[in-house]
Amino acid sequence: MTDAESREALNSAAMEETARKSRRAMCRALAAAFERTGQLLRTSGHLSGPQRVDGTSPFGNGDDRLVALGYLGETAAALIAGGVELIERENPYAVAALNRQLVEVEYLTWAFAEDQEEASSWLRATKSERLQHWQPRHLYGRSQGRFRGRDYQEHCEVGGHPTPVGMRTVFGPGAHPSAEIILYETANHGLSTWSYLLSAIGAHCQSDGSDSAHLVPQELAEALQAAEARWREADRLPAVWPAPSVDSASDHPSSR
Repeated sequence: MTDAESREALNSAAMEETARKSRRAMCRALAAAFERTGQLLRTSGHLSGPQRVDGTSPFGNGDDRLVALGYLGETAAALIAGGVELIERENPYAVAALNRQLVEVEYLTWAFAEDQEEASSWLRATKSERLQHWQPRHLYGRSQGRFRGRDYQEHCEVGGHPTPVGMRTVFGPGAHPSAEIILYETANHGLSTWSYLLSAIGAHCQSDGSDSAHLVPQELAEALQAAEARWREADRLPAVWPAPSVDSASDHPSSR
């Protein structure tokens, strides 16, 4: 297949009406699940747990780990909901910038799922400590290949910094397919972040013998699963995505 044929197949898959609707539904379901779960995590972390009594939380929380996870959940909700709204306003460049932030939330959520104490340490850290330990380069370096520095750099090229690559991607010819590709990435990274959040919640509940059902509303989780199934069935982008490159708006969708 020639480059022109590959691009035409990519653009066609990006612009399919059923796929476009499924991407938006996927992102809205993600935003709803993250927002409510984040709220429940923060409330539970503030009210329940031993850290207020033993004085280990400088904020007077019962459990700083849950509060930190709650903040990440609510941040993911804001970024994803904002991305859908901006896509509807035909502003994909801003969505690409939000995606870079979403990737950083994804990295942090993975770190908190790997080690419960990371969440408390992050919440209590000074700016200097965060810069020394929790920058994206630290996290993808610690991930042993799960995350790639090149992928994050591509997000920076497209939406993190004003670059010719990013501006050509969203303001030049074919801007509408590019917008759909960017929204695909919102859904892709959002789902990855959600899976890490569930892992972190599961690890926490296993350690203290509690039930995760009070932290993850079943109806939202089921709605999210249904939206994901419809999205994966409708969206042909992964099948036609070319080899990873900066010019393709982001990293390959199957690389997560």
